[in-house]
Amino acid sequence: AGLMRLVSAVSQSSSAAPDGARSARYRSDLAAALTDCAASVPCWIMPTWRVSQCLPATLRSFDLVVIDEASQSNVGAVLPLLRATRVLVVGDGKQVSPTAAFVSEARIGDLKAGLLRSRHPYIEQLLPERSVFDLAQTCYADARVALQQHFRCVPGCIAFSNEHFYHGRLLPR
Repeated sequence: AGLMRLVSAVSQSSSAAPDGARSARYRSDLAAALTDCAASVPCWIMPTWRVSQCLPATLRSFDLVVIDEASQSNVGAVLPLLRATRVLVVGDGKQVSPTAAFVSEARIGDLKAGLLRSRHPYIEQLLPERSVFDLAQTCYADARVALQQHFRCVPGCIAFSNEHFYHGRLLPR
């Protein structure tokens, strides 16, 4: 019953306008449904933007948090990692990174100045045009593993990428 309540709440909250008159109630219903069945579900899969809507902001509430396609996610996707005891960041530094095309250079300068005051050790990795993958590569350089098998592209596309970008190291499957 709890899982069916969750499915219904997810459907309802997904169809509502984020700032609509009912959205706060739908988010509350969703949070209650999640709390009721959290122990019954061993694995949660959701986009990073949905995490703050659906899961309580409790530090280390999950054994493992995986951020997939991290090279395409800006640093806003770091917040779900705070819910983890362990983290797995999956990405590819050769993929397209987030863009800062609509952020003025002055705004980026202000952000960088604020980060300098915080004495954060990886300031450049937190700027808008950087990804969660960039940050993880810097923070955990010794823990990096490069995957070699590739499953998603048609053979011609992966052959081109493999030759021009991956030095023949990918194994298409």
